[in-house]
Amino acid sequence: MLKISLKGYIISLKETLLSILFYEEVLSMHKFISIIMILFLLCGCSKSTTVQNTQTHESIKKSTPKNNSATNKAENKYNYISWDDFNEDRAWIRMNSYTHIGCIDKKGYLLFEYENMDILTDFSNGYAHVKDQNTDIVYVLDSSGNIQSAYPEDSSTTVIAYGDGYTVTSEHAEGFDYNDYTYKIYDPSGSLINSFNTTDEYTYENSYYCGKDIFEFGNTNFYFISLKKMINCPTDHQVFFYDDTAAVDITYSETESLSKLKLMNTSGQISEIPIPKDFGSPYSSDIIIKDGLCLIQVSEYPEKNFISYDLSTNTFSKMNIDAKYADKINWDAIPEHFSFSNNRLVLPLTGDDDNHYIMVLDDNWNIIIQPVQGYSSEYTCQKLVVETNNDTVIYDKSGNILYTLSDKGYKKSDYQSDLTQKCPVPFSDNVMTFVIIGSHEPAYLDKNGNKLFSNINTNKSKLKTVNSYNSK
Repeated sequence: MLKISLKGYIISLKETLLSILFYEEVLSMHKFISIIMILFLLCGCSKSTTVQNTQTHESIKKSTPKNNSATNKAENKYNYISWDDFNEDRAWIRMNSYTHIGCIDKKGYLLFEYENMDILTDFSNGYAHVKDQNTDIVYVLDSSGNIQSAYPEDSSTTVIAYGDGYTVTSEHAEGFDYNDYTYKIYDPSGSLINSFNTTDEYTYENSYYCGKDIFEFGNTNFYFISLKKMINCPTDHQVFFYDDTAAVDITYSETESLSKLKLMNTSGQISEIPIPKDFGSPYSSDIIIKDGLCLIQVSEYPEKNFISYDLSTNTFSKMNIDAKYADKINWDAIPEHFSFSNNRLVLPLTGDDDNHYIMVLDDNWNIIIQPVQGYSSEYTCQKLVVETNNDTVIYDKSGNILYTLSDKGYKKSDYQSDLTQKCPVPFSDNVMTFVIIGSHEPAYLDKNGNKLFSNINTNKSKLKTVNSYNSK
């Protein structure tokens, strides 16, 4: 009603002013200009009031989010510091500080978080180990971040080994006439599997998880969880079960004047395989078993070389490549820039130009990739990542170039790299990980080099605490 009355008033005023302009000649020019100004002010005021109110209403309606909390939470509310590789569809990240950790999936969702925690293991067998920085309690988490078991540490109790959700503790009791150690092995839920007493102290350095539900204690004894028994088998290096068999040691028989390869399977059976005398003197510390093949490094006598032992055929073979390649093997770079996996042997070389090269051979010593300049990680997920001065190149198992990071739009200067170390972007769980310099988000690529996600989504994140478990 007010708008209609005002409009009518303006129309009437317009008619009156026109009448004055055309019929009143005695009106001065000053009065004429003043009246015109009033007319425009009134008309403008009426128009702006109507439109402005409409625009304000529409802008408010369009700018108001449907879910304020979800929208704000999706924003980058964390300062991401570091990212780990994926394993079992989970990857650890560190946020805000190295004590604030979180876990993401391959869709980029932050699944859960913990504060004041150190990461001890990746997820394996559905579990991971973390440690509370304030209380020194070691926790076992499931893939949802829920605590399954806890192991407090104090002056007499220490967690000395863990893996696949299993945990080993050491309890020390001492007095005038006793100095005893009790070692307990727990399953992921915290149930006691077994315990044993000894006077020997097994420390962090020489007690560890070997894989396949087997723990090594003091480079002397191996406990088999599935067998529920301890097997004595001394060794001078760490033993890992990649397959159902592990290389324990290389022994030398004075009476027979030959070396023997000592093997142990997951059933606890130990065997010694004589190594042909003409194969030289192998190292006992550089033994790798993967894909049914045992690879052994040979020392200076009669020459530096590699020999392999096929577990399926029980046969030995010696690396036999052209001298122009063999003479350029960079033995000083082994084992840091050497790997054997996926039936592929990656060797570091030094060219005549003093640059670093790599070449790849199969398990029959056939050359798969001729020498290329750069460093590499081991073959993982049937792929090899080679770091060059200008680019990062991804090869398939047959030696074909699949793509380069520059093909995917990543310049060498834009992502983190250190040519003095192993290539920083190997595949793990079919995902390649690297860090964009100056970015607060990781770069995770699938097997085809496509980015899994652009930003970490925090909508599903849950800040976990230990209170719920401690209150049980």
